[in-house]
Amino acid sequence: MQVVVALCLLTGVTAALAPVTPAQSVSGKAYGAFVQGPGGTQQSALALLPAVAPADGAMAAGDADELNVPGTITTEGLTGTTSGSIGDATAVQSVATVFNVNLLNGLITASSLTATVSSTSSGARATSNALGSTFGDLVVNGVQVTSGDGAIAPNTRMDLPGVGYVVLNEQLPTGDGCARAVSP
Repeated sequence: MQVVVALCLLTGVTAALAPVTPAQSVSGKAYGAFVQGPGGTQQSALALLPAVAPADGAMAAGDADELNVPGTITTEGLTGTTSGSIGDATAVQSVATVFNVNLLNGLITASSLTATVSSTSSGARATSNALGSTFGDLVVNGVQVTSGDGAIAPNTRMDLPGVGYVVLNEQLPTGDGCARAVSP
C-alpha cells in the first residue's frame, strides 16, 4: 500500500506574465494538507486566487479546523492565504500553515508547518522562492529535526524504515525566466 502525504504544500503559485510587455495577470493557491491513498484523496480548505487584473490587487483565504485521515494524518487548524498585485513589479505570495501535525501514527510530528512561496516579475525576468517556510518542533522517526521554528534545506530526503521516505521542504520550480512558479 502506498500513501502519499503532502503537508503544507503550496501548489500552482505562479506569476503568469507576457514577455516584454507589462504583466497581464498573476494567480496563486494555497492549502494546508493533501492526502492521497488507496481510499481516495482528501484536501484541506483551498485559498484560490484565480487571477488578478492589472488595475487591482487581491487576496484569498481558506481555513479548516482539522483534517483527520485515521492512520495517515491528524492536524488541528489549517490556514492558507494567497495574494497578488500587478504594477511596475508583479508579485504573488501564498502561505499555508498547519498546526499540531501527526503523520503515520506518530512517525512524523510537528507543532506547526508553514510553507511560504513568493513569485515576482518585472515583465522581462521572473523569480520565485520559498523563503519563510518553517518546521516547528519537527520529529521524524523519533529524531528531533528542529527545535522551535526551523528551516529545512530544500528537497531534504529522510528514510522511514519499513515505510519508504519523506521529502521535507520539497520544491519543484518551473518556468522560462519570464514566467515562473515554485511548488514547495
